Amino acid sequence: FLPPKMQILDVFTQVPLYAYNQHANTYRETAQDFPLFPDAARRDWMFRERYFALWHRTLADPRFISPAEANTRRAAAQNQEVFVVTPVDGLVGNPGGKLTLGRLSRIHEGCLSLEDPHRSVKVELPASGGALSELLAEGCFVLAYGVYHAEVFHIQDLRMPPLVRRELIPNMPNLFGGETVTGGQLALSDLEAKEEGEGDHSTYLVLSDVHLDDPAAFQKLTVLLTRLERDQPVLPRAIVMMGNFSKNPFVYSEAGIQSYRASFTKLGNLLLNLPRLLKGTKILTIPGPQDPGKDIMPKRPLSNELTGGIAEQVPNVTHCTNPLRLRHFSRELVFCRQDFLRKLRRSAVFPAASAGADVPTAVTRVLLEQGHLCPLPAQEQTVVWTHDHTLWLHPHPDALVLGDPSDRFAAEFEGVPVCNVGSFSAVRSLGSVTAVEPFVKQLVTVGSKEEMDGLLAALGDQYRLHKEVELDGVTFAPGCELLREGALVAGGRPDPSNLPLPAVLVMRTAAQFQESVVSETVTVTVRDRQEREQLHRVLRDDLTTDEEVILSGIGIPVEAQLQSVPNRDAVLALADGAAITFVTWTPDVGERILDAAARAAEPPQTKRPRARGPAHAPALVEAW
Repeated sequence: FLPPKMQILDVFTQVPLYAYNQHANTYRETAQDFPLFPDAARRDWMFRERYFALWHRTLADPRFISPAEANTRRAAAQNQEVFVVTPVDGLVGNPGGKLTLGRLSRIHEGCLSLEDPHRSVKVELPASGGALSELLAEGCFVLAYGVYHAEVFHIQDLRMPPLVRRELIPNMPNLFGGETVTGGQLALSDLEAKEEGEGDHSTYLVLSDVHLDDPAAFQKLTVLLTRLERDQPVLPRAIVMMGNFSKNPFVYSEAGIQSYRASFTKLGNLLLNLPRLLKGTKILTIPGPQDPGKDIMPKRPLSNELTGGIAEQVPNVTHCTNPLRLRHFSRELVFCRQDFLRKLRRSAVFPAASAGADVPTAVTRVLLEQGHLCPLPAQEQTVVWTHDHTLWLHPHPDALVLGDPSDRFAAEFEGVPVCNVGSFSAVRSLGSVTAVEPFVKQLVTVGSKEEMDGLLAALGDQYRLHKEVELDGVTFAPGCELLREGALVAGGRPDPSNLPLPAVLVMRTAAQFQESVVSETVTVTVRDRQEREQLHRVLRDDLTTDEEVILSGIGIPVEAQLQSVPNRDAVLALADGAAITFVTWTPDVGERILDAAARAAEPPQTKRPRARGPAHAPALVEAW
């Protein structure tokens, strides 16, 4: 049995629904009954399942125990400090400092409350939440330590529920969805052999805010796809395009529908001229908050009626849900387009601290430790109650890719890589593009029995590391996989202990991100006042030219961005001979401009046309 190389999951139909059984400490799959208009009990069920998912994950950390385990676990862990997690209902009439797990909300007027499935209490927050305070928002679950007095829980310390590696969480079913690969179904060496035939065809190219109705953004997209078709020997497995797909919010009117449909028709015509790209690469679209449909999570795929039937007329184009869950062999990837930073700051519990937050670390921690893509109050982000489980990040995926219009970043928390691809259409981004590699293979040598024993002790049933291991001078974090074992036993289960030493193994490490921009940077000289005035005349307020301008005998094309001057009027203050920098997305313009500059620099008696060739053309996409 070989599952598909890439599984694109529809979160509305292909993500199973599980309910947590508190008494058996297990998950059980439930019937998926999704009425169009659910009753209020569904909302309570949604928060109950969020709570128990984090309760289950927290108790998987050996530092935390439930009240029922207090006596036995404390006696067994005499040399390790453990903390009893008391339910909110157990705070009342229970003197002394207590640690509890609950959700911050505003049930009681004028103050914050801490609630769990059985009770809510008013809370008094500390003056500062410390490192946790940066993007802690209403709607988040927290571990709070404090004292309950006079019907108020006075919090002294705040923490988020700890992120626990999936290998250490007991009784964890497949909450992600799709067909999984286990040792009983398929030997990992067979999986690797299947993948070897793919070469390096395992990269995912991700773009966000692809404004198809914006000429400058569409020009960047044309350059990117054209260069991939023409220059890249190995094409990406898929190009993930996230919304918003229009510069302005979609309006349900005849003109709005026609304009939206025309934008996708233009995209379809572009793709049909790229046969090599369409043959080997899937084009996946994810709707944004301002695309058709309300700003609601999860969000259904774009309809064929509104996109001009591009998914039916153009091969390998698929409209996906937001968020998108994708399996690449055994790796689980999540792609989500949402304005995370803006909404987290707007509902921050400590607003002053959120203004100076370390954004990459803060956003990564909030999403992973909350185990959810929308840890926000209902008034900030609407969630479909019956499909809240499709927004879970529990257990954590192998990589999380965000489409937030804020500055792009790449971060890692507890071995889980997270990146924000930024805005492709924003002027400041110069066409930001992120290449996602689901895993990287690395050869290591196990030279001694001690190293082999350490490796075997760290491997789980799925042959993923559940703790850090050092092999051949390289440190591998939890979550890395052993890919080639070299010896198999009955039943197809790998057994590295049978290998003669020294043994060469293949470790499959975490996902990696490579960032690039779709642009060419060209520096030219403003020789005199006439050229300064000419440049000033053609510049608009956003510092892009609306007609070609000739500087130093070099033509700067339409829609080039002037990068080195702060504003339009500053052009007039430039001195004669000042060097200025333009950024352009026009195909091959860098080659043409550099060629013209070289000819202009030659003495008049020796000036000859210079042949254009690849050596003069700057690489637009250096990520591959």
